[in-house]
Formats: sequence, C-alpha cells, structure tokens
Amino acid sequence: MIYRFLSALICCAYAVALQAAPASGVGLQLLQLPDPTGPATMKAALFYPAAILTGTTAIGPLDISAQRDAQPQPGSHPLVLISHGNGGSMFSHHDTASALARQGFVVAALEHPGDNFRDSSAQGTDRVYAGRSVQLSALLDQLETLPQVAELIDLDRVGVFGFSAGAYTALVMAGAMPEFERLAGFCSRHPASVLCPGGGRITRSTPPIQPLLDSRISAAFVIAPIGSALFSPEALRQIPVPVYLYQSAADSQLPQAEHGEYVQKNLSTLKGHTELKQADHFVFIAPCSERLKAIAPAICNDAPGVDRQAIHQQLNRDVVAFFQARL
Repeated sequence: MIYRFLSALICCAYAVALQAAPASGVGLQLLQLPDPTGPATMKAALFYPAAILTGTTAIGPLDISAQRDAQPQPGSHPLVLISHGNGGSMFSHHDTASALARQGFVVAALEHPGDNFRDSSAQGTDRVYAGRSVQLSALLDQLETLPQVAELIDLDRVGVFGFSAGAYTALVMAGAMPEFERLAGFCSRHPASVLCPGGGRITRSTPPIQPLLDSRISAAFVIAPIGSALFSPEALRQIPVPVYLYQSAADSQLPQAEHGEYVQKNLSTLKGHTELKQADHFVFIAPCSERLKAIAPAICNDAPGVDRQAIHQQLNRDVVAFFQARL
C-alpha cells in the first residue's frame, strides 16, 4: 500500500514537473493580417514554445533563435505582444521574443504598417500616434480567430513589451491616454528632439484615429519610453497594471529628464526599474549579426565599454522574470 502510494506520488510529481518545464525549443511563424488603420496588411512574427530542440534560422541579415513552423508545445500559454520603435521591425527584439518562448510564452511581435524600416509613410500622423495601439489591439483580436494560434494562448494572461515608440504604445495599451496637444508644447521647448521634425504637428485622419486602451493587458514592460511629450502625469498614474521600466542615462534620442525619469516618477504601478549608465538608445535593439552591422551601423554600434550581449542577457532575464510573476 505504501509502495503504491509513493509510486503514484512520484509519478504525479514527475507529470507536474514535465508540464511546468520550459520548452526545449522555439518555433516561428510569420503572419499577415488586416490593418485596421488603412488598406495595408500587417506583418507579425509569432514565437512559441516548440516541442523539440531547435536551432537558429537566418532571415535576411538576422540570426533568429527559432525554427520556422516547428511543432508547438501543446498547452495554453501566456501571451506577450511586442511593439518596436519608430522605423523598426517585427524582429527588432527577436532575442527577447525567443527568450520568452523558451520559457513557455507565446510572443506576437508586430511590424507597424507605415512606421517600419521598409515604410515610414505614416510618421507624423495619427496612424502612428493613435494607430499603433489600434494595430496592436487588432493583432490580439485576430490571434483569437486563428485556430492553430488560439489553442496555444491564454487570453486571461496577456502582457505587452515595447521599446521607444513601442514603449509609448505599450503604455497606451496598458491604460494611459495620450494628449496630442502636449507635443507642440514639448517641441517648443525641445525643437531639436527626434519627436519634432514637424514642429509638434500631427496630421489627423478623417475621421481621426483614436488611441485604444485595452483592458486585456495585465502587465507592461517598457524600455526607453516617450514621456512628457505625450503623457500627462495624471494619465500615467491611471495605469492600473504593473509596469517594469528600463532606461539609460546616456540616451541621446530620448533624454531621460523628459522621458524615462518622467515616466518613472509618475507611474503609480511601477514594480521594477533598471537604469543603464553608459549605453545609448539603440543598445536595446537585439544584438546585431556581422551582416547587420555592415548595413546598419547606426543601430548596431555601441560606445566603447558597452557590452550589448551582456546587457541583453540581463534584460531578457528581467523580462522573463517579470512576466512569469505577473502573468
């Protein structure tokens, strides 16, 4: 009797351990979905836990730690949405996406139409300032309708990760309503800012696109966010979900007094904060292959003494730990 009881207990514990164990590999699917803000289609990369050990896939100048169309690990997994910065791509944070998928998350990284490395036609318009959140929310809607994807995700456990303009997008999704009229005042104080080539004017659609706050978001991880140019202190304090903030004191694109520090001071739900001392803005993009360094040195080269690989190893540990605790 005791032997049978212990055997059953051991088998049960082993089954639980297998169920809780992280995936041994990462799968990758490329999606094309309708764009709710215009006639274009949206591209997205879906990273997910794979049932088998996987390797590296070369896509253009990138080396992605994932295997195209690998067999997914069964189960209902928490979901993290990723929003890249202005002019970025669905692979701007592929190392973070792979790190999350390896630990049991499904990750959907959107390439924002009109605001990516291929197409910047929407910059300066409400398709960026309002439409990014609408696009990301629509991606979440559409994942629910794809049978092979819907069965892998737990829609009660959804987080969002964003960098730069993507961090702004994540804060909107998490509950902070932007105020576009703030941009003109910001640009009068900081005319040389990367946010101010149009002097603070935003071209509005007819009818205007409205930012979309999404109550399905349960946690947000934001890196180098846009701050006072678009958010009031009250808007940031109204975010109801936990937020983790990464920033760099040496950020030349979004100086911290008006951006990262401003967001940090006004978030009432800030659960963690990391500030780098020497790294510049683009250090938060995935470490570059030698092929990418040759064609995009501006986003790949860091200051002497800055180790992007080491920074991302810690960053990815923090991202995984935050979403494991919150989702």
